[in-house]
Amino acid sequence: MKTVYAKLTSKGQLTLPAALRDTLGLSAGDRVALSIREEDGTYLVLRPVGSVVDALYASVEPRARPEDFAEQRRAFEDGVAKEVVEELG
Repeated sequence: MKTVYAKLTSKGQLTLPAALRDTLGLSAGDRVALSIREEDGTYLVLRPVGSVVDALYASVEPRARPEDFAEQRRAFEDGVAKEVVEELG
């Protein structure tokens, strides 16, 4: 494992050296996750994370491809209508 050094500012900020940013493919505005290794608490682990949208994109298979949104809307409206009829007696 290659070690690089950085200095912590008085505000607790840290600048990642260009070599690390390049290796991890990071650029300004990218998000990273930081965690401390539980075994001994002496190692900080940094890993790049994309947006939640990027992370979850296509993680759930739709019932049918492509989904028929008009049919889904009709089914929803039918369900609401049925509930209203049941409430009215």
